[in-house]
Amino acid sequence: MKKFLIVCEHSGAFYEKYLTQLIKSLQEIDVEVLLMLGKNMNLNIQVPLIENKEFRYLSSNYDEHRFLEVFREAKNNKITHVHFCRLLDPQRLYIAIMTTKVAFDFTISFGVFGLAEYIRRSIYANYMEKLLKIDFIKSVLLHSIDPKVAAKVCSSKCIFQSDKVNFIFDPIYENPNLYNMSTEHAKKLLKLKDKGTIVLFFGSYFYSKGPDLLLKAAEELAHFEDLNFIFIGNTKTASFDFQISNYSGLKNVSFIDNFVDDQTAINYMIASDLVALPYRRFYENDTSGVFVQSCLARTPLLVPDISPFKNVVEDFQLGATFSCESVESLKNEIINFHNSSQAISVSNYAKYINKLTSWTDIARLL
Repeated sequence: MKKFLIVCEHSGAFYEKYLTQLIKSLQEIDVEVLLMLGKNMNLNIQVPLIENKEFRYLSSNYDEHRFLEVFREAKNNKITHVHFCRLLDPQRLYIAIMTTKVAFDFTISFGVFGLAEYIRRSIYANYMEKLLKIDFIKSVLLHSIDPKVAAKVCSSKCIFQSDKVNFIFDPIYENPNLYNMSTEHAKKLLKLKDKGTIVLFFGSYFYSKGPDLLLKAAEELAHFEDLNFIFIGNTKTASFDFQISNYSGLKNVSFIDNFVDDQTAINYMIASDLVALPYRRFYENDTSGVFVQSCLARTPLLVPDISPFKNVVEDFQLGATFSCESVESLKNEIINFHNSSQAISVSNYAKYINKLTSWTDIARLL
């Protein structure tokens, strides 16, 4: 039996879902799984946990010595394969590999989510190429909402050009059955029946995600009495100076500034008429879990005209696009949607969802 060590240095609902799905799928194909965490998590699955205080401390500082702790634990526990669920710093992993004297009796794989960082930061791309040439690094899972577009971009940029790279769809992290609800019922549960057209922003308040752009558009659309905006996410995640109090005068905007459980988040996805992803150009060639969630909820998307978001929305007819970073364009597309009675076919969403990579396939790739 193969013995895997899954390493996750980060915490949060996304990583809990990722680990639960991945570990379950590996166990189903008779892989023994152990886990190393940088931070505590509540996982709904039984798996042995390797406690390493040094690893936890070093992970909080992105210290390259944390990888040495992983290698040491892998050797001590007779691990056959190590998987880093998300590698954010290829340069430090490379430095650790080049400086350690540990005899590697195991292979390594890791996940990469989107290409934005590797295109914008040449150091990342340079060290990724060095990693891909190391024989015991066997697999990279490169997640995208459109793997074909990601592969084409990589070819044009001469990055990730290795048979070890698996271009895969960002998978489904939640139970799809939780989405089996009508829009009307979701609005009733959330007491949104009298809100008119609802535009939803869901996620972290990173500058790259452009919540301020959508808020500016909402401010300029305040005269539409039957058009409302809901922002769900912890504003403490803001990567720029963001204060809810600055928008207290906007009667068409509501903030849910706290954690919401999976079912409540899904209910808001279903109840909304439009999910807006007001991403800035920082997000070009990145990926998005909210994009997949919106398709599961069968809710139209409004995305910027950048790769791969524009590609998927246009190819599958899942909504509309606006000129990236333009509040005026964003505002006009919201007005167009609000004034339109044309509905998107449910089959459009199904065609996209059916293309997503299954967790069983991901486990087998590893």
